[in-house]
Amino acid sequence: MEKFTNVEFDKNVNPKDAIEVVRSRGACAVRNFATAEQLEDAAELLRSQRMVLDENMTDRVKRRQHMNAYGFGDNATPPPLQKLAVGVKDFVHRGEFDWQPNEIIAHRYESSGFIGRHRDYSEAYGLVAVLTIEGHQDFYVELDGEDDPTQITMEPGMLTVLRGFTGNLEDRPFHWVTEPEPQRTAISIRDMRSVWTPGPNEWA
Repeated sequence: MEKFTNVEFDKNVNPKDAIEVVRSRGACAVRNFATAEQLEDAAELLRSQRMVLDENMTDRVKRRQHMNAYGFGDNATPPPLQKLAVGVKDFVHRGEFDWQPNEIIAHRYESSGFIGRHRDYSEAYGLVAVLTIEGHQDFYVELDGEDDPTQITMEPGMLTVLRGFTGNLEDRPFHWVTEPEPQRTAISIRDMRSVWTPGPNEWA
């Protein structure tokens, strides 16, 4: 099997190659995934929305962000977000990965926003996809086969895909984001299932 050393691609990447990197290394990033028009429509919508502050400085995963939740395919989900999410789902399916997202989370990291080193929820099945709408923020991920974390600068149009839960809790890569410059907005697309509930001392 080919060993992939690069995890960053441009929009012309073969989806099968991108998904293979997620399977074998834990994550990949695709630049310029969405058009400027698609991003602006979503950015304009999210700029006007009040998001709920999600902040915890005392838990094991320190974080500060603003967020809203939407259903994938729900009639109440704003069309600009749904269109982007469908594009992500189609890309994953072209990579021959069976993934049925049911949730879209809009995130806004303001100047002091960040999230500490963590694994995504075990209930996030298969993959977790994050599409940056506007702004820049450094993302770090601990890839399989590397001793040090890999840094990727998230920017408008970048799609980042992480390996989710598929039966082995340890397969979910650790990752985190530092404070943005000066603000970053993104959407996360997930297939949330009640497949496993962590105990009080286990990673969620």
